[in-house]
Amino acid sequence: ITSKDYQSCLDSFDIVFKSPGIVLDKHPSQLRCEITSETQIFFTVYREQIIGITGTKGKSTVTSLIYHILSHSGLDAHIAGNIGIPVFEIADVMTPDSIVVCELSCHQLEYMTVSPASAVFLNLYEEHLDHYGSMENYYNAKKNIYLHQNPTDTLIINSAIKPENIAPAIITVSNTDSSADIFVENGTVKG
Repeated sequence: ITSKDYQSCLDSFDIVFKSPGIVLDKHPSQLRCEITSETQIFFTVYREQIIGITGTKGKSTVTSLIYHILSHSGLDAHIAGNIGIPVFEIADVMTPDSIVVCELSCHQLEYMTVSPASAVFLNLYEEHLDHYGSMENYYNAKKNIYLHQNPTDTLIINSAIKPENIAPAIITVSNTDSSADIFVENGTVKG
């Protein structure tokens, strides 16, 4: 259905694949159909092999840097996600030894119920408020990068962000908060 009312028939389907930029008229909990996405399906299968990176700024740089380090270390590393390579494009080359460095936007994370085993949350600034309406809603989308992690998982997070309801091991990072686990002062790592 391609009319402007295409969302009125979502409950006619069992499963609906949502593209990241689509704004749902109703929250998935108000629908009978299952709302999923390419990212959700890929993470369900490969979550243990994924390093997910999110933040308002710097996602592409950090994703590229981590991928570069891993691939040049001889590991079977792949880059995907919001950086321009859909995760399904690398699914056919995945092996049990593969590591995926995945850039994740707020739109990709918005309704995720699976978090990567390794997550990096860089920062959180006011952005996309036209879509989310408030910083709280924006943060609620972003925090899905860690919200569904297991106790054996790892979250590396900017110390200015206060994670809620979390299970993983946390490593805080900052260049302004000397109490962070990793503190960078004048270009020198202190922690």
